[in-house]
Amino acid sequence: MNIELAVFDFDGTVGDTFTPHPTAPGIDQACRQAFTAMFGVDGESFYDGVGGLKNRSPAEITEAVIKHGGATQLLQELHEGLDTFRARLDTCVPAGKGVPLTWNEEDPYRVATEIFVRSKLQAFRIGGQPDGTIWPNPCGSVLSFIDGLRRRGVEIGILSSGHDVFIQQCFELWERTCPKLMLTDDDLRGSPVPLHERSKPSPLLFDLLLERFGRAVSRGSIVYYGDDPVKDGLLAHNSGIRFGWYNPGKRASTQMVQSPYAIFSDWRELDIEEVV
Repeated sequence: MNIELAVFDFDGTVGDTFTPHPTAPGIDQACRQAFTAMFGVDGESFYDGVGGLKNRSPAEITEAVIKHGGATQLLQELHEGLDTFRARLDTCVPAGKGVPLTWNEEDPYRVATEIFVRSKLQAFRIGGQPDGTIWPNPCGSVLSFIDGLRRRGVEIGILSSGHDVFIQQCFELWERTCPKLMLTDDDLRGSPVPLHERSKPSPLLFDLLLERFGRAVSRGSIVYYGDDPVKDGLLAHNSGIRFGWYNPGKRASTQMVQSPYAIFSDWRELDIEEVV
């Protein structure tokens, strides 16, 4: 395939973050805790009322939950409680990432999304657990696959709706070097572009990632690996990039626009020599 750059989604592709631990919430549980922190006991029912996460970006799920629960009232509650949120959540994302916790009447959903993201990050318990295990685990043998690509000179990138510090802490937990090439939701929440252009499957995401790559690379020599055949698959299709579908549950999908170059349930099924 002559691959120069392999880009990975993170949640459900590299990190098994959807699987909870008895002492560490998975992503779904962390979202529930975040909306409960924002809206009290009704927050979880609002979240269930829109069908849960459904692999939506933080901005997409926050807007859906607030509109479902009654936007006028819920936004007013967040505005009134902003000082409390700021005191509790101010250090949850790196300086210069996301958006300031300052109310914006012209675009209140951006501030609401920031509160959600920081509350979700605060709910996670990354690392060693009391029973001697860790959370999160890597997805199968993905780290061995990434190691093999690196040994053969393939650059590694992450393009995810996740968050910088969380991803970095996961790689540290797994005793691996976190890829320097990353584009996450932390880079996009403050962007002036409309929500649909800064969310999967918009091709703008790969445009922004490749701007950071630092050198010209043919899109024919890039592959994107993800676990969502629609959002990740369409992102690759819209960006002119090959797609590898990590499908550990062996799900069927009738919504794919582009046939993946590979569909696999175990990273060991991929022959690295064929990839590079």
